[in-house]
Amino acid sequence: MTKQELLDFLKEYEEEHGKLPTRDSIREKGLEYQFSKEFGSFSEAKFYYLAKKDDETFEKKKPDNKDVLLEKLKNQLSEYEIKTILESSRFQEVEKKKFHTALDKETFKFIAIGDTHIGHKKFREDWWNYMIDKGIEEEVDWMYHTGDIFEGMSNRPGHIYELSELGFEAQFNKTKSLFKDVPFQIKAITGNHDDWYKGKADQGIDVGSRLSESIDNFVYMGSQEADEYIGGVVVKMWHGNDGSQYSTSYRTQKFVENLTGGDKPNILLAGHAHKSIYHTVRNVSVFETGTLCEQTQFMRGRKLAAHTGFWIITVNTDGESITRLIPEWFPLFK
Repeated sequence: MTKQELLDFLKEYEEEHGKLPTRDSIREKGLEYQFSKEFGSFSEAKFYYLAKKDDETFEKKKPDNKDVLLEKLKNQLSEYEIKTILESSRFQEVEKKKFHTALDKETFKFIAIGDTHIGHKKFREDWWNYMIDKGIEEEVDWMYHTGDIFEGMSNRPGHIYELSELGFEAQFNKTKSLFKDVPFQIKAITGNHDDWYKGKADQGIDVGSRLSESIDNFVYMGSQEADEYIGGVVVKMWHGNDGSQYSTSYRTQKFVENLTGGDKPNILLAGHAHKSIYHTVRNVSVFETGTLCEQTQFMRGRKLAAHTGFWIITVNTDGESITRLIPEWFPLFK
């Protein structure tokens, strides 16, 4: 659903019930993720709706209108929700971010990894250390991380017992300790597990922003998706919130097939599925970026394999397109 369709839904619900829906009712209708995606959280969506309810009043911003809006907020939002909005810097349009990096040579090399799930007992710190050592040995220019940096807190029954670090602060501090001494940039998007701290229970914590504020070598490129333009080459990172398919290539194939011509990258790096694959779709070099988290109980129960390992990818460019692509997969086992 679009942002306007979600606002229309709130309007229709209020007209029918005389009040706005609760987060539980939104979750029952399967709309919680949509509200988080378009507004940052359901609380901010309600604030936006109330503020825009009277367009003329909102735009003129008369002195006494502030009291009217505050009264509306007090009647419609809980104290906790209001506090979350006041402390949040995410009250803005959600959009795909684009980055431009100058290239003073004909070749660049990077690590591609995703789904580290730091904080889960199945995350392998020894594999992380091996990957960083290999990146130093191979003289990579930077790392791309395709999301699910943290394991997060899902609130599903039993999940808490799968965690080695419990809660945001513990997972944040563990990640910071691993990332801060990496001698090259870590360019990352956040995935659905990271965004649990933003949307689940309307906590309003932006994992990517917190990491970029605390770690000098961490570059936060956005939630779920981002593009980087390097020497005539477009690299897209994408996480997604879909399910894993038994045919490994299917989800990325359909993703690329549904991109409009102007949105096609040269390279797609995809996370979320914990798979490793390299194939070409519509002249896009597509990579699923693997994982450093062994198969979890959740995945085993759904008969989903975890392809543990990482990529080191070398790209040659003439300033306009790729002239040579060298992908190397580093599998990791016990």
